[in-house]
Amino acid sequence: ATGGEIGELTVVDARQRPLHGEPGGDGRISAALGGATWVERGDDGSVTVFAPIRRSDGETAGALRLRLPVSESLRDASRGSGTLLAILTLVDACLILLFGALFVRQVVRPLEALGRASARVAEGDFAVPPLPPAPGEVGALLDAFRKMAAALAEQQRHLEASREQVLAQEKLATVGRLASGIAHEIGNPLTAVLGYVDLLLLDERDPAARDLLARVKAETGRIHRIVHDLLDYARPVAEALEPVRWPDVLVTAEGLLRPQPRFRNVALHNQVDPSLPPVAGSTRRLLQVALNLLLNAADATAGAGEVTVRGHLDGDRVVLEVEDSGPGVPAAARERLFDPFYSTKEPGAGTGLGLAVCRSIVEAFGGRIELAPPSHTGAGAVFRVTLPRASPDSAS
Repeated sequence: ATGGEIGELTVVDARQRPLHGEPGGDGRISAALGGATWVERGDDGSVTVFAPIRRSDGETAGALRLRLPVSESLRDASRGSGTLLAILTLVDACLILLFGALFVRQVVRPLEALGRASARVAEGDFAVPPLPPAPGEVGALLDAFRKMAAALAEQQRHLEASREQVLAQEKLATVGRLASGIAHEIGNPLTAVLGYVDLLLLDERDPAARDLLARVKAETGRIHRIVHDLLDYARPVAEALEPVRWPDVLVTAEGLLRPQPRFRNVALHNQVDPSLPPVAGSTRRLLQVALNLLLNAADATAGAGEVTVRGHLDGDRVVLEVEDSGPGVPAAARERLFDPFYSTKEPGAGTGLGLAVCRSIVEAFGGRIELAPPSHTGAGAVFRVTLPRASPDSAS
C-alpha cells in the first residue's frame, strides 16, 4: 500500500473494528466476515476484493477490502480474452451450423423422402422414386425400404396375373358349359342336315337347285365349325408333350395355306432359323396356332401383302413372331383381342374364336401369346408366341 501498488487497504477484526483504513459502514465487509468472498470491477478499471481473514484453526478473525488498480497488460489480456471468446463462439456456431446442415442432408432429407415414398406405397403405388443416398443406419433403412417396395410390386404383378388367370378360367368354364350344351343340342341335328344335303346333291341335276344346296351346305358347315371352335376353346389340352420344331410346323402350314385363294397373292417370308430348338407342345395343336395366325395375317393384308415370320431363342424359351403389312390393330381393340367372339373383321368374315383358341392352346403348354409392338414404322400387327424350350424329359 505504501509503494502504491495497492490503491486501498481496509482491515477489520471479528467485531468489525477497523485495524487499518476506514470501512465506512460497507455492508460487503460484513458479508466478508460471514465467510463470503467476491471480486468487483469498478468503472475506473480497478478491481476490489472482499475476503475474510481466518486463523489457523479456520475461525474468522476479521475481513479486508483490497482495491487494486488494473494495469494496461491486464486490460490487454482482458480484451484478448474477449476476442478469443468471440472467436470461439463464432467457431462453435459454425460447427453447429455445419453439423446441422450435415444432419439435415444425411438424416432429415432421406427420412422425409422415405416418408413420402411410404405414403405412395400405402396408396398402392409401388413405383418408388429414387431415394437420396444416405450413410450408416439411415442408408440401410432406405435399402430395406427399396427391397420391400420391389417385393410388393412383384407380388402385385403376381396377384394381377393370378386374377387374370382366374378371370380366364371363369370365362373358360362359362364357354365350356355353353359349348357342351351347343354340341349336344345342335351338333347332332347339324350332322343330320349335312348328311341330307349331301344326299340331295347326289340326286339333284338342276344347277340352280344345286347352287342353293351348296350354299345351305356351306352355311351349315360354318355353324358346325363354330361349334367345333367352341369345343376347342373350352376343352383343356390333354395331350402328351412332345418336342415340336417350329420350322417344320411352318413348312406344313404353308403347304396347307398356299392353295387357298386368300393366300395366293400373299408374300410369306419365313425367317425362322432351321436350327431353332424345339418347344414342348403338340404338333397338331401348334399347327392349329400357326394356321390361325397366318390366316389372320393374310386377312389383315386383304390377301395382297407381306407376312413375315421370325423366331429366336430367349433363355429357356423359344419366341415366334408373325408380322403382317396390314393397317395394324386399333387401340380400342387391343384389350379385347383375345376375348371369345370378339373380331375386328367384317360381320360374317370370322367367328372371333381364332385368337381365343390360340391363347387357350399356348397357355395350356405353359406359354404366352400377345400382341407385340411392330418391328419398324409402317408395319402392321405382330403376334408373339412364347413357349418353353423342350427338355429331354418333355414326353413325360
